Amino acid sequence: MLIRSLSGRLLLLTAAFVMLIEGLFFAPSVVSFRENYLRERLDRAQIASLALLATPDDMVTPELEQELLKTAEVLNIVLQRDEARVLILAQPAPRPIDATYDLRTESAFAQWRHAGRVLLLGGDRVIRVIGMPVNGGGDAIEATLEEHRLREAMIAYALRILAMSALIALLTGLLIWSALRRFLVRPMTRVIENMRRFSEDPEDPDRVIRPGSGIAEIAEAEKTLAGLETELRSALRQKARLAAMGEGLAKVSHDLRNLLTTAQLLADRLEGSADPRVARVGPKIIRSLDRAAALCASTLDFGKAEEPAPVIRTKRELACMSATVRAPV
Repeated sequence: MLIRSLSGRLLLLTAAFVMLIEGLFFAPSVVSFRENYLRERLDRAQIASLALLATPDDMVTPELEQELLKTAEVLNIVLQRDEARVLILAQPAPRPIDATYDLRTESAFAQWRHAGRVLLLGGDRVIRVIGMPVNGGGDAIEATLEEHRLREAMIAYALRILAMSALIALLTGLLIWSALRRFLVRPMTRVIENMRRFSEDPEDPDRVIRPGSGIAEIAEAEKTLAGLETELRSALRQKARLAAMGEGLAKVSHDLRNLLTTAQLLADRLEGSADPRVARVGPKIIRSLDRAAALCASTLDFGKAEEPAPVIRTKRELACMSATVRAPV
């Protein structure tokens, strides 16, 4: 029932349109998330390298080194300074590096391609990411990390975006549905209910709708409907009066016809009168009585007449009928 109603269909369409719009921004947001994720790992790697470089002999305990790499979520960190590549922190990699991504020169097309590859086909690869250190911390910074962590983060982000989009679509649809019910469906329901009540007793003046909507279009429809109902009531009253007059006229005609019949029987005797003046007047009286009786009969027949039902014809059929009538015999 909800799908068949106007407000229910608008609710579904609103939710679908919001999801469609959110879908247009879904892919760019996932691509942007991948880039931000990798840059954040490089920033963490730079912070870890600064912690190491702050020690007197650039040495830390193995436990602290593992803690720094774990915090940065990378396998090793390489810092390029003064045209030299220095391995700052490292731990044994599970396998050789499978791919390298340089965020300094990566094009937009490459970002989309790499993000799609990670999200759809990402696995257990080991990747190297190269970026520019912040605040002039060197010429470049490199970090090696496991790709499956990036893919897991991208999937979690995508699911959050989808859930948020569905929630926004649902809330937007509910708000529009509520507004539509309040400002459109209820006034229309009032008009429909009035039409139903008016059809049950059109002659009741209390059932004529009284315009009271605050919406201009609905108010105009109510005014038009009130005018139509008023005109229909007037037509029904006039029809009832005409029907009463016709019934009375039929009764008068019937009684008059009976009187005329009696008069005709009496007038027939005038034709055989011995008085010549009466014999001359008799036929005239009979003809007048016959015309009066015929008029009464035609009046009674008119009250019983019924018009035939209209026949719907196409333009081609009417043209053929007209051509047949005009054709010479």
